[in-house]
Amino acid sequence: MENQAQSINLVNPDLSYLGQPVEAYLYFPPKELQYVQISKSKILRWYFDGHIKMIDKEEQKVKEFDQYLVEKKQDCCKNDLLWTPSMKLRFLEANNFKFDKTVSSIQDQNQWISTSLPPKMTDLTLQFLQSGICYLSGIDHRFRPIVVLNIYKIDMKLYTLEQIIDGVTYFIEIIVNHFFLPGQVENWVIIQDLNNMGFTSLPISTHKKIIVYLMDHYKSRLFRLYAVNCPTSVTFSWGVVKALLDETTIEKIQFEKTSEAKGLWTHINKNQVETKFGGLHPNIENSWPPIKINPDFMLEQDKPEEYLISKDKYKELYHTGQLKNSKVCQQLLQ
Repeated sequence: MENQAQSINLVNPDLSYLGQPVEAYLYFPPKELQYVQISKSKILRWYFDGHIKMIDKEEQKVKEFDQYLVEKKQDCCKNDLLWTPSMKLRFLEANNFKFDKTVSSIQDQNQWISTSLPPKMTDLTLQFLQSGICYLSGIDHRFRPIVVLNIYKIDMKLYTLEQIIDGVTYFIEIIVNHFFLPGQVENWVIIQDLNNMGFTSLPISTHKKIIVYLMDHYKSRLFRLYAVNCPTSVTFSWGVVKALLDETTIEKIQFEKTSEAKGLWTHINKNQVETKFGGLHPNIENSWPPIKINPDFMLEQDKPEEYLISKDKYKELYHTGQLKNSKVCQQLLQ
C-alpha cells in the first residue's frame, strides 16, 4: 500500500507549493528593460504580455499582418483568446516579420496545441521526469525560473525522440503555468551540463531537436543559456558558429569548460544554484516532483524598494483595472 501511495503521489503530485514569491507580482519591468534595440530597424523584446505596450512600429506591423490575413483569407488566428496582438507580435518577431513564415509558424503552433496540450503523464514520462535530465533549480533575482538540462543523461536506448519531447513538454508546461507572469516574468534561464563528454559521445542530434522544439513552440522565452563542463571540441565549434550570429544572440549563450559559469552570479543568488555548478544549494538528487523555491533569491546589492512597487500601489492598479491582463496575487489584495 505504501508503494502504491508513493506511485500515485509521483504520477499526480500536489504542486500547490510551486509558484512565484509574492515579490514577483510587485515587479513591473521598466520600459528600458522590456526590449533591446539591436539596430535602427530591429529590436529584441523580452516582455510581450500583460500590461506591456508595443512601440508604434510593432503596432503597425501587427495591423499589417492582420490585413495580410484578411487578404490571404487565412483563419489561423481566429482563436482571439490565444492569438492576441501580443502573441501575434511574439511570432512575428521570431519570424523576422515575414508574414508568410509567420502564418506557417502559427499553423504549426495550432496543430501542436491541438495534439500536445495538455501533456499527459505516462509511465515513460514519469521515468523521464525522475531521470534528472531536466529539472527546476530556482529563480534568478528577477524571478526567472532556472532550468537544469543534463544533456549527457539522455539515453536513446531508453526513449524515442517523441518520448523525450513528451517529457520535456510536461516539465516545461509546469514551468510556464506556475512561474510565468504576463508582462512580469516571461523568460527562463537554462544551465546545460555536458559533463565533459566527448563530442561523439553526446546525443548532439537529439539535443539540437530539443532546442529547436523549444524555440518553435515557446518563442522568445530564453533569457540566458549557460553550457558548463564543455569539452574542447564543443567550445571550438562554438567559436566558429558564433561568427555567424548576431550580437544579442551571442550574449544569451555562454560556454564554460569548467562546472561554473561566472555569468550566473550577475543575476542569480548562489542559493538558487546547486553546489556542483558553484552555487550553495545542495545538489538535487530527486528531480521529480520539482523542488520548493529557496526564498533567498535576491542579490546582495539588490534594493527592492527601487524595482518593486508597494502593496498599496498594487491594490490601486487592481482596483483601477490595470491588472486585467495580469495574473493577480490575491494575497496582496487582502
